[in-house]
Amino acid sequence: MAYSADLRKKAIEAVAHGAVKAQLCKTLNISRNTLDLWINQYLETGSFAPRSYHHQRREPKIKDIGKFKDFVLKNSDKTQEQLAKLWGDNLNQQDVSRALKRLNITRRTQARRNKKKT
Repeated sequence: MAYSADLRKKAIEAVAHGAVKAQLCKTLNISRNTLDLWINQYLETGSFAPRSYHHQRREPKIKDIGKFKDFVLKNSDKTQEQLAKLWGDNLNQQDVSRALKRLNITRRTQARRNKKKT
């Protein structure tokens, strides 16, 4: 749960004016560690606002997805691992799997379909 910037500001200003941290934490119903983190953040950034964490998406290794789709259709008998080796660009099986998922292509190799039951 993120606390409001107003509460953070009041807590930090109270500590700056000499309030005892332990009593302040009980009054505001926050942990001592939380108060210390707020103070450290304020000293580092000068801001009372909570930090925002943005997860960056992984950039796809396959830049030209249309060219890759043609490549996959031409090599439909290959496994994902074999496709990765043929494509190059330091590609692995998981990268091929992600690209195929983006293209909505299911992977069933011809080798599996033609395998005889014994």
